[in-house]
Amino acid sequence: MDEKRKFDNLHHSLAGTGANTDFSAGLNYVICVDELKDADIKGRLYCGCLPQGKGFSCSEELIICIDDIMDKIDFPQSTLDKKSFVKKKGTVVKLSEKEITEVMEKMKNFNTDSAAGDRATFVLQVQFRQNASWQGVVKSVETDETHSFKSALELVKIIDEISAGKVAGGSNGLISPEAITGNSEDEEK
Repeated sequence: MDEKRKFDNLHHSLAGTGANTDFSAGLNYVICVDELKDADIKGRLYCGCLPQGKGFSCSEELIICIDDIMDKIDFPQSTLDKKSFVKKKGTVVKLSEKEITEVMEKMKNFNTDSAAGDRATFVLQVQFRQNASWQGVVKSVETDETHSFKSALELVKIIDEISAGKVAGGSNGLISPEAITGNSEDEEK
């Protein structure tokens, strides 16, 4: 069994553990949120293949960058092929098996403590790419809360709300109703 498949099996066995996933065992991304402007985040992304970091100016850029990395290393594998009505200029070229092994090793050994955002810092672990989206866990470094997510949109909402200081609770992946509505029970009375 080749190294990629061994790691793939290890990673998928960890995936069923939900919010208790051991972040030291997977391919992690560090998201540093420096600004929250016009209800969107701005910051830097770090991982083993981006040790110097890559800036992003909105959540869409962040998602596209991470998705491109996952496409290049083919991990986690997407269950759907991407379709488009327009011809793209720069299609993602998958890495060779040797390059994939090197990148995955760098990502496994990446020090997630090496960067911090001005507003918030997150460690992201995408476990699956099913139903044309992502599933995984994200941990807020500052609050030590872990949230599971079932889509990239849910991930963006969690990051936005924690960055804005609106998320209560944690570990169970649930967001308080007050965080969503912006109202508390006291205000309603």
